[in-house]
Amino acid sequence: MDGTWTVKQASVTLITYPLGWNMNERQAQNDMTYYSAKNSPDGPAMTWSMFAINEAQLQEQGCAAYTYLQRGSYPYIRAPFFQLSEQVSDDWHTNQGTHPAFPFLTGYGGIRAPFFQLSEQVSDDWHTNQGTHPAFPFLTGYGGYLQVLTHGFTGFRAQEDAFFMDPMMVPQIPEGIKIKGLKYQGSVFDIKIGLENSTITRKRGSGSVFDIEIGLENSTITRKRGSGASVPGTLSPIIVRIGGKAYKQGDYPLAIGESLTLPTRRPDLNGTVIAGNLAQCRPISSEDKWVPGSIPQAAVDGSNATTWQPLTPQLAFLTIDLGKPCSMSTDII
Repeated sequence: MDGTWTVKQASVTLITYPLGWNMNERQAQNDMTYYSAKNSPDGPAMTWSMFAINEAQLQEQGCAAYTYLQRGSYPYIRAPFFQLSEQVSDDWHTNQGTHPAFPFLTGYGGIRAPFFQLSEQVSDDWHTNQGTHPAFPFLTGYGGYLQVLTHGFTGFRAQEDAFFMDPMMVPQIPEGIKIKGLKYQGSVFDIKIGLENSTITRKRGSGSVFDIEIGLENSTITRKRGSGASVPGTLSPIIVRIGGKAYKQGDYPLAIGESLTLPTRRPDLNGTVIAGNLAQCRPISSEDKWVPGSIPQAAVDGSNATTWQPLTPQLAFLTIDLGKPCSMSTDII
């Protein structure tokens, strides 16, 4: 197999999440870096949601989890209802003959109008996406996007003996996120993850509503689960296990009505990958168009596995807000 081969969607990356295989973190990070380049840029949205979750778990510095979150959503959104397509390009004349799934339930990676459904790919045009007709709406993409919130930023993992959490947050979501009604073995939890602290509250289960609040847009998505009977859950304390890279690790028994507050892990504040880098994770924008998924944020997220790529070979510009006047001695691009 020569070096030109590509992988359609997430593969080796799934060993870390959701499989949870106990492997060396350096090896897992190397897999992420390698397959970030080897995965097809026109592949399913779900791929980049898995990268976002794994990056949230593994990253020591930077904010690439947010880059992958964006890569697995916006390029796949289709008008007029913000539905997700299966692929970046829906034109099978140009996408190697693939018709993407739509709506894409697995990842909800690319929103398509008019109903805000996700397509499987960033581009649904089979004329330009290697001949593939994407599935639309692509429900796999929706699922992947939501899992970045429920399993990426929270670090939630289903363990048999404990409710496992490793909460982290990126600076691009300044108001944090709130997840209400997360269920574990008959118990119900509300989780709030902010830039400074995270709070886990055990609730008395009702089982009727599940909603997620995304602080960046001040929006709430509410899913009705029907009018089923109340689910009270167990009355005995549940073990909340704080692990991974969390700052306040340990097992904490949590009874109904009790809350646990701990510092939120912030890789973006844990130094810079390049010493003295003033631009890492700072607000960035560009008035020039870019290749779908290769967003400006990738230029400053601290990861060499993500890239910003202008759409044309013409001169393009990035604007980075350093927050204050700074003296610079060296520019490294």
